[in-house]
Amino acid sequence: SKAEAILNASCPNDPPLTPVGRLDALDKRLAAMKQAIETVEGPLAEFSSKLSSEQQKALNALGGSDGTDASSGLAANDLGRCVDEGEEFNGTPSQSIASAVHPDAKQKTALTKLEMVTEQEAEKLRAQCPHSVPATAEARLKAMDQRLGETITAVNAVRPALVSFYDTLSDEQKAHFN
Repeated sequence: SKAEAILNASCPNDPPLTPVGRLDALDKRLAAMKQAIETVEGPLAEFSSKLSSEQQKALNALGGSDGTDASSGLAANDLGRCVDEGEEFNGTPSQSIASAVHPDAKQKTALTKLEMVTEQEAEKLRAQCPHSVPATAEARLKAMDQRLGETITAVNAVRPALVSFYDTLSDEQKAHFN
């Protein structure tokens, strides 16, 4: 319940209108997800420690630690999603942005910098994807926490380049970019 309240509190009442605002909202949501996981970690560990070995085995099987959870297939797909997220993070639509704002030379330089930083961070995220699903529920939760931390780091690395580019735009260009 506490974790759910943390997540619900992180949702904006009104969607942000600017790219920087949307990135900030994403950062806030990721931080809330990380906080929610940290809120659940202790109780999960306590709960797990009170289970028999058979019950722990059943709990661990819920996440498909062998990657073959027949009931949901979640674990096998999670590894693929990790790589996909790295690809999506690299999705700076430079051509679309350039078409929308018609950047001058200074703005093109800032857009290129944004594209480079985004690619670097996407590569880091792809490189940090786990190669296997952790065997226990606690280890999977810890892996999610680590992945969220890595994503927050990437968002924070991209933000200055986005702000730098956005700040070079005229009001009219900002309206098209928004």
